[in-house]
Amino acid sequence: SIAARATPTPAIALPVALGHSQQSGAMTRTQRNLIAAASLGALAQRAGAGCSMRVFQPPRPQKPQMPQDYNGLSMPDVCFPGQGRHDVFVIGDWGGLMYAPGYPPITADKRSKNFPPKFRRPMLWGIDDKAQTNIAEQMRKRALDFPPDYILNVGDNFYWGGVNGRCGAPKGELQWQHVFEDVYFGPGIDGKAWLGVLGNHDYGGYQFQSAWEDNVFHTWGGSPSNRWFTPALYYSVKVWYHGFAVDYFFIDSNIFDIWSPELLGLHNICGALHNEPPMSCPQGPHSLETCQLWFETMWRDQMVWLERRLGDSSGQHTMTWQVVITHFPPYWAGGREWACLAARYGLDLHISGHVHYQYLYGPFDGGNALRGTSVLVSGGGGGITSEKAADVYGNDDQYGFMHLELAPDVFTIHAITHTGVTRKTVQQRPRNPNLNMAKCVSGQIEFQVVSTASTTPPPIPAHVSPTPRRRLQGHLDENHKCLGENGTRSDANYEKKEAPTLEECEQACLAMDGCTGIEFGPNSTCKAWTSPIKDTSAEAGITCIPADHLHLDYSHLVMGGEGGVVHV
Repeated sequence: SIAARATPTPAIALPVALGHSQQSGAMTRTQRNLIAAASLGALAQRAGAGCSMRVFQPPRPQKPQMPQDYNGLSMPDVCFPGQGRHDVFVIGDWGGLMYAPGYPPITADKRSKNFPPKFRRPMLWGIDDKAQTNIAEQMRKRALDFPPDYILNVGDNFYWGGVNGRCGAPKGELQWQHVFEDVYFGPGIDGKAWLGVLGNHDYGGYQFQSAWEDNVFHTWGGSPSNRWFTPALYYSVKVWYHGFAVDYFFIDSNIFDIWSPELLGLHNICGALHNEPPMSCPQGPHSLETCQLWFETMWRDQMVWLERRLGDSSGQHTMTWQVVITHFPPYWAGGREWACLAARYGLDLHISGHVHYQYLYGPFDGGNALRGTSVLVSGGGGGITSEKAADVYGNDDQYGFMHLELAPDVFTIHAITHTGVTRKTVQQRPRNPNLNMAKCVSGQIEFQVVSTASTTPPPIPAHVSPTPRRRLQGHLDENHKCLGENGTRSDANYEKKEAPTLEECEQACLAMDGCTGIEFGPNSTCKAWTSPIKDTSAEAGITCIPADHLHLDYSHLVMGGEGGVVHV
């Protein structure tokens, strides 16, 4: 079953003109913009209908019993009066390590020898070790001239493993104060809502037993500033401006860091290696065996929900922009779903993080996985050291945040670095929907939803078993061998490596130049491919993983450049 969702807010009554036909999709969103802009009283009407002026509120006033109780609900509409531009900041992967009470947080350091070699580099003192506070300072400076209406947060809020404590027993009071409240402050920042999602590190990184539910519960008076808003694992909110509105959809994409329990022990939320007995979370997955199914169910539920909501949004007579906020980038995970949803419903922005750098793709830039939709990857928030070495003057894309300028006919996006340099600016015009396309997501859920309200694990239906992770957006192909150009393969495509485990095979690939992916099979056979992997074919017992999806992240284990170990 699909989680209950709020009834879509009725569109403001505006003149229907220009031959609009909602059923045929003949009216473009630019034409809707002209209609909406002509109605100067639209915002006042909306405010009169109960739109909260500048104040965000959770979907329900009472704190939920379970963090997923309000999945799929909408927060009350919010209105921001005044003509002209409006500003919004975007940040992700930002929450560093609490050094000691009264001290600023330090950057989680993954340059150690315990990490794959590609992460090893000298520490840039004053930049790497102070990345989070440097970026917060630049946000304060920019807010003096361009105060944001609110801040969009793409997750990985606290390194290494989320809120301290265990699922059901959070102990993160000092984290919230010293890593969040004491870092993000100042004129233009104080009191501004942080609207966000959870990242894989918020669940625990290599386990699901972290006190991740506190990211949701903190919405209800968890901090003195009352500015934290993550009221569910997926939800929406509509923000009204003069002449236009923005529909924000917050999505949990952590299914793409979920594998069957025996795989990728250092980068698997549902892995057997680090989930400690009893392997259950009263607030989420009830067991290691049902963990994967719990996340798969949530992903499918919310994709059906999202398509319905995008359809509601695209059919409105007002100029309504559509923005998705999630943790994993579309080129990393869910690419086919995102490409279809973006094209059919005219998605304008896709905002994410996860990878520890800043990427900004304009609607028609090369490499954009969602051509026509601007893609923002803001994973350089400074909670963890960047993918590559930063530049002391900030002429790089390793650390920073994004700044959105909102206007009725164009969104302008700036990529800002840790020194305040504007590295890139792109503009997004309204993307028209193509409602004649086939729907993107099946309306039927293929398996029974795991009840998350019960404290006892429900029986798994006989036709559903938590089987090993199947092919998912090319991320991992179990029981498939790699293929090269034109579906061919030979000994010239790869080098054999001594690697008894899948993880060691991955490390061997990461350590060599020109590795395009791995193939791991029976008898611990590791093949590091040096030719492009173009496809796969069925072969029992073999796993094929392209190099761009080898993302072993040992940051859950290592703290400090000398390789000190911290267990979360």
